[in-house]
Order: sequence, then C-alpha cells, then structure tokens
Amino acid sequence: MSSNPTRRQLFNSGLAIGREIIGPLVNVLFFIVMAEAFPIILLYLRNGNTIAYTLSRTMTLGFTQTVISAIGITLAVPVTSLLASQLVEVRRL
Repeated sequence: MSSNPTRRQLFNSGLAIGREIIGPLVNVLFFIVMAEAFPIILLYLRNGNTIAYTLSRTMTLGFTQTVISAIGITLAVPVTSLLASQLVEVRRL
C-alpha cells in the first residue's frame, strides 16, 4: 500500500494553500501602498495643491502598483506549485 501522492495531487495541494495566502497578501500590499502614499498626500496638500490634483498624482500610482503586484502574486502561486510538484517528484526517484 503506497501513500505517495501524484504530481497532480501535489500541484492541487499547492494551489489550495496558495489560494489561502493570496487574499491576505494582497490586502497587506494595499495597506503598505496606502501607508506610503499618506505622507506624500500630506506634503502635496501642505504645498497648496488642490485635493483633486493631489489624489490624481499620488493615488493613481498607488493603485497601479497594487494591481500590478497583485497580478504578480496571483501568477506566482500556480508557477510555484508546478515547480514544487515537479521537484518533489524528481527527488522521490
């Protein structure tokens, strides 16, 4: 009786674990970007810029960074699961 999982089972397990981690990672990423933008927003407003101008300059960049990083995090999960399942299978042989 062998309990060795197949590559497919290892890959699916990696995806399941990755899906649990993606949400909190993206949330933390968003809060980091907002915490970084807050002092810059204060500086823009302190220098006499309007709220519309300030938000258009700072928040657009922050949201773009968040979206691009979230895409990277989302793509990293299946790639890492695939590589890990292949590596574990090779080491067993």
